[in-house]
Amino acid sequence: MCAASKDPPTDRQPSPAHLAGARVRVVVAHFDDEALFCGALLAEMRPVMAHLHVVVVTSVETTSAPREVTAPLPLEIERRRRRVAAFDAVCCDLDAGSSQLHIPNLPQTSTRQDANYQERVRTIWAAVRQTGLFTDADVVITHGFTGEYGHPQHRCVHDAVMSLAGSTGPTEIWTFSASGPADLTYRHDTRAKSRLLDHYRHQKVDGSLWLPEHDPRMREWTGVREWYRIQRVVNDCESPT
Repeated sequence: MCAASKDPPTDRQPSPAHLAGARVRVVVAHFDDEALFCGALLAEMRPVMAHLHVVVVTSVETTSAPREVTAPLPLEIERRRRRVAAFDAVCCDLDAGSSQLHIPNLPQTSTRQDANYQERVRTIWAAVRQTGLFTDADVVITHGFTGEYGHPQHRCVHDAVMSLAGSTGPTEIWTFSASGPADLTYRHDTRAKSRLLDHYRHQKVDGSLWLPEHDPRMREWTGVREWYRIQRVVNDCESPT
């Protein structure tokens, strides 16, 4: 398991300017997480990054699976098409590479003590490692320990990434921190982030809009701040057990 310092790097104060010239990897659980949780930072700092690549871990099934059907209904096919198209549009706007790992979601009731949760961490660990994207990464951005608003798939991705991140050398991990303790509070004017979120507004197929601004779980992420914990991991990584 990779060891991670709980403190930000001591050679400089945490700053978005630290992303200048960096090879940045973003690993998120779901389509739209990249826009919702770190969209402002990515959009505004992308011009100074050396490279950006976004990885979505899960598939586009509705939410808490596995409950895939053999032959999805036409509306479900259209919903999935819209969601993937929105992700592609976000990555195009960000001039970012992208990967989709197609790993099923966990049930919403999963906890870190569950065997299926622990197995899913190992599955994500292996799949992300196989992409080779961490071999030259300077900064990895991913979910926080609490899963932002407690989402088990977010926590699962966090655990897998933290286990993997130091496999090839020192790497900084920036994790979403909500309004709790944060090493960096990134303030922005919301316009760049809103443009990314707009790609996902029509991902539903019931005629309604996706409006995270009105969802109590997500509302704080649509304001003028994003929060990050910043950790330095050491090169001491093995598969989670």
